Amino acid sequence: MFSGWRLRGFTLSCLVGLVLIVLAYQNTQVLVKNWLTVLSVSQQEWNWQATALVREHLRFVVQLENYINQEATSPVELEQVVERFDLYWSRYSAMNTFFTTSDAQAMALLSEITSAPGDIEDRLTQIVGVLNESGIATLRRLEPILMKLQPGDIAAFKEMMQGLRLLSDNAVDLETALFARTRTLQFAQNHLTETLNSRLRIAYIGLCLVIFTLVVAIYAYVMIKNRTARSLESVNSKLVSKISESEELTNELKRAASHDSLTGLLNRHGFELLLGKLFQNTGQMHGLCFVDLDMFKVVNDTCGHAAGDRLIQEVADLFTSEFEGRGYVARFGGDEFVLVLSSCEIEEFNDLIMEVSKQLSPYRFNSDQQIFEVTASFGALHFDAGKHSKQSVMAIADAACYEAKNSGGGRVYFHDGDDSIIASRQSDLFWINAVQQALKEDRYLLYYQPIVGICEQGVCQHSWEILVRMCDEKGGVIPPGQFLEVAERYGMAPRIDRWVVQHAFDWLDRNCLEDYELDCLNINLSGLSVSDLEFLSFIEELTRQASFDPGKVCFELTETAVAGHKSREFLLRLKEMGYQLALDDFGSGFASFGYLETLPVDYIKIDGQFVKDVDTNSMHREFVKAIGAIGKSMGKKVVAEFVENEASLDILRDLKIDYAQGYHIARPMQIPDEPGKEMSYQAVA
Repeated sequence: MFSGWRLRGFTLSCLVGLVLIVLAYQNTQVLVKNWLTVLSVSQQEWNWQATALVREHLRFVVQLENYINQEATSPVELEQVVERFDLYWSRYSAMNTFFTTSDAQAMALLSEITSAPGDIEDRLTQIVGVLNESGIATLRRLEPILMKLQPGDIAAFKEMMQGLRLLSDNAVDLETALFARTRTLQFAQNHLTETLNSRLRIAYIGLCLVIFTLVVAIYAYVMIKNRTARSLESVNSKLVSKISESEELTNELKRAASHDSLTGLLNRHGFELLLGKLFQNTGQMHGLCFVDLDMFKVVNDTCGHAAGDRLIQEVADLFTSEFEGRGYVARFGGDEFVLVLSSCEIEEFNDLIMEVSKQLSPYRFNSDQQIFEVTASFGALHFDAGKHSKQSVMAIADAACYEAKNSGGGRVYFHDGDDSIIASRQSDLFWINAVQQALKEDRYLLYYQPIVGICEQGVCQHSWEILVRMCDEKGGVIPPGQFLEVAERYGMAPRIDRWVVQHAFDWLDRNCLEDYELDCLNINLSGLSVSDLEFLSFIEELTRQASFDPGKVCFELTETAVAGHKSREFLLRLKEMGYQLALDDFGSGFASFGYLETLPVDYIKIDGQFVKDVDTNSMHREFVKAIGAIGKSMGKKVVAEFVENEASLDILRDLKIDYAQGYHIARPMQIPDEPGKEMSYQAVA
């Protein structure tokens, strides 16, 4: 590429360019520093003169005020005031002398940088002229007044202040003009600094290019001279090594794509490949079992993820030891496994699954000196590959496992050809999607059912219980029994609760309960919402934004929802915010009267199963009577639900129950937009 003499000539040219770049940079640096010095000195001298004048002006005014308003503890003599006046006059004269001269060097430099520096200088000259003409004359006019000034002479003081105010205004104009000049000088300094930096960057870039070019040329020359046949052999050797490493990496990636990194079992992708191979043998019977660990979340939450991983590894080892040489084991995800036995009879498959399940009935897992009895739910299926698809097999096994888990866990559910559990699971999936889509599209409605006070002659309005209905895509109303249970089971109830609370609060913001002759609105909350701290924060935020009294809202919660320490904290926080609370469905759960006494509730709602036949069932009547009596002794109001006839209402009146609710009073209706459109119902006093 380069011969010897060409390389030397190229090197010499680079060195000459390097010297020229350094000299140009040094020359620019010296020139810009001289410019900056000129501008800095000019700016400091002008600002100092103006500042000194203002300072002397203020000192004289303060001395004059102290003389006029002097106190016995610190008297001020006239001679002191006159002396300060003389200093002020001398500063004024020095200022006039200084500002009548022009900084020719700074002006010439500014002319190179900015387009109109003369405008600022003309303004300064004009202000200095005014100071020179009127300032000295004003000082001379004030001097005889000052000489005759006496303490407390307000008239003479005012005359002095009028003259001084004129001088102060002139000084302010001067400072304003100097501020503009200072900004111009700062602009000039910034411009010069940028010029220096720009040329410095150019010099650096040129220097780096020269050095880089020189290094590249030398390196290329050396590399060409030293290239030998051995370099080619080295390259070939490295290429062979890289190819070998690439093949190993490819094999590792293939295994990683189909195997679980924690257990070494087939992962979900590997299992799907295996299942695809099984379905290629359409004339064979195979066994498939879906396994879900029942206590994994407890172990994971109690002892941490490391313990959870170790549990997964131990269970994987247990499955592997039972299926080794007989079938396949895959980790489907999380705490879920799939067991596969290919080309087998149903008895062989069932016996093997039962044998494995016994190993987990229960499996004692030790972590940090804690013993956990871990069980698993098994959903097993023996199938003909020619009569099923991969999707149907997985759906049946998953549904069977869900059935085992829903039955209490720690058991095996063998699918016997009955597709009812599949239909049930598909129904759940349908309603899960329907609930989510309705939330997304805001297809819910607020309904209400009155709660009335039981009076001697009839009933009187008290409150409305807010209910929710879902609309289908065509606008049809779907009753809550079709979707609320699924929403509760699959953890979507808090999202519905948020929708209901938000829209109920919006309705309260738009309406006044007194217009409807109501004391409050009752809003139901699910157990999942009560244990959710984010839901509590949601209510706190709505409370801060609400325009109504929180006491106009009563939140209803079931017995099971309020069980636990977190739930009690939730209730106490709602009470602190001012809301009323009602314990719903009392008698259907486990809450005792002693536990009831500790709950901060205002109302007890008797479960409807004890109320709907209170007119015919004496045992239920005694139960309602007992709840009513104990509620009153605790200072709590009692509500009877499911009142379905007049006879039941009369019995509740005799038992001194406070409030009633049910179809006999009124059926649920959509909440009205304005007073006068609500339902009419029977026997309202």
